[in-house]
Amino acid sequence: MSSRQYNVSSTPSQWEAERIHVLGVGNIGLLFAHSLAMELNAPPITLLVHRPELLEEWEKNGRNILLVKRDIPVIASAFDVELLSALGAEPQVC
Repeated sequence: MSSRQYNVSSTPSQWEAERIHVLGVGNIGLLFAHSLAMELNAPPITLLVHRPELLEEWEKNGRNILLVKRDIPVIASAFDVELLSALGAEPQVC
């Protein structure tokens, strides 16, 4: 995996061009998002959820992903979340 370098001179539009969207917040999607977030100079990450109750669960769980590695908890929390509407409507940013 190549690593992108971001610095204070990077503009928001440069960051947005590198944004990664993760569709689904099941076990695989969360593992993937957590791994991306742990990278040095990680790009912005947006989790895409398709049901309001998944968004409620995300909020209830503190808006972070907890992964336990060798009995050590590792928390990632730098995520944006969007609720996808039915029938291809525009996503709702949360």
